[in-house]
Amino acid sequence: MNYLAAVSLLLIATPSIADVIELTPEADNTMYELTTGLTSNGAGDYIFSGVTQNGRVRRALLQFDVDGLIPAGSTINSVSLRLRMSMTIAGNQNLRLHRATNSWGEAGSDASGEEGGGALSLPGDATWIHRSFPDVFWSSFGGDFSGSSSASTTVGGDGAYIWSSGALAGDVQDMLDNPGGNFGWVLKHANEGPFQTAKRFNSRENSQVSTRPTLVVDYTPGSCTDSNFCSSTANSTGSAALITRSGSCSVAANSFTLLASPVPNSVGIFFYSLGQTGGGAGTPFGNGLRCVGNGSNQIVRLKPKIASGNLLSDALDFTMLPANGQISPGSTWNFQAWFRDVPGGGAQFDLSDGLQVTFQ
Repeated sequence: MNYLAAVSLLLIATPSIADVIELTPEADNTMYELTTGLTSNGAGDYIFSGVTQNGRVRRALLQFDVDGLIPAGSTINSVSLRLRMSMTIAGNQNLRLHRATNSWGEAGSDASGEEGGGALSLPGDATWIHRSFPDVFWSSFGGDFSGSSSASTTVGGDGAYIWSSGALAGDVQDMLDNPGGNFGWVLKHANEGPFQTAKRFNSRENSQVSTRPTLVVDYTPGSCTDSNFCSSTANSTGSAALITRSGSCSVAANSFTLLASPVPNSVGIFFYSLGQTGGGAGTPFGNGLRCVGNGSNQIVRLKPKIASGNLLSDALDFTMLPANGQISPGSTWNFQAWFRDVPGGGAQFDLSDGLQVTFQ
C-alpha cells in the first residue's frame, strides 16, 4: 500500500474525536429591578441574581460567542456553566438558567463598592425595562426569556458552582446551528418571593481572571467536506501526483496538513485560491495542468518545502497565513501542489491535481 492510500484509509477509518473548549462571556450584565431603567452594571466586576433585603429583584445576563468559536456542523456533547459566587448573606438557594429570547446590551456602566446598587445606565445597557438603554425595551419587565429552565443548581456560600444538563447542551447546539437566536441566558432565582436571597457572582470583567464565568463545551467536530478535481500527469516517479489532506478542517483546531504524493524528492510548494481554472478542468502549465485560480481570484503561495520519501507535505498554521489567504470557518478554498521535476524533462516542473476544502 502506498503512502497516499494509507493516509486516505486512515482518514476514513478514524472516528471523529471530541474537543473541549472553554468560553468566557462576550457580554454579561445585571437587570436591577427599577421601572425607570436608570440602573445597570455593564462594565462592573460582578453580576447579581436574587432578591435584596428591601425586596428588589436582581437577574443576571450572560452571552457567549458560540458560533464564532465552535466549528459549524459540530455536535454538542455536554455543556457546563461555571460561576464564582463571591458574596451573599443567604443560605442555600436554587438558581436557574433560562434561555434569553431577545437581544440585550452591555455598555460602560460600572458600579462602585460592592456594586449591589448598580450604576447609572449608559446607552446600550440592558436594564430592568430596556434591552438597550434608553429606547429599546423588553417585551416584559425583567427580561425576555423562556419560562422553562435549561439548568439549575443550589448555591450556598462562597465558592464555584456549576450548571449542567442535557437541555443546556441543547441550547448551545441550537445557538451553534442558528446563530441569530443566540441571546444567552438569564440567571434567576427559582423563587423570587422571599427577601434577602441575593447572590453576587464574578463577571467577565473581574480582575481575578480564573474566577470569571466559563462555559465549558465538549463537542465533536463535523465531518470534513473535501473533494478532488482536475487531473495530474505521470511525473518522473512513474505515477501522477495526487493531493490530499490530514488533520481537521476545523479552523479552531488548527491541525490541517496538505500532502502530495508521489513526487520527486525535490523542492515543491503548495498554493491555493478561491477559484478554479478552466471551470475545474485546469489549463496547461509546465508538464501538467494548473487547476487553481481564475480571474480576480488570486493565487496564494505557501513557503517552499523539500519532498522526502516522494511525499511533499506542509502543516498549515491558520494564524500565520498570508494576509490575502486568511482561512475562516465556512470558507471554501482550492489547493494544488507544484514541484520541481528535472528528470521529467520538458518544462522540468509538474503539478498535482486539485483539492477543494470547505472549512469549519
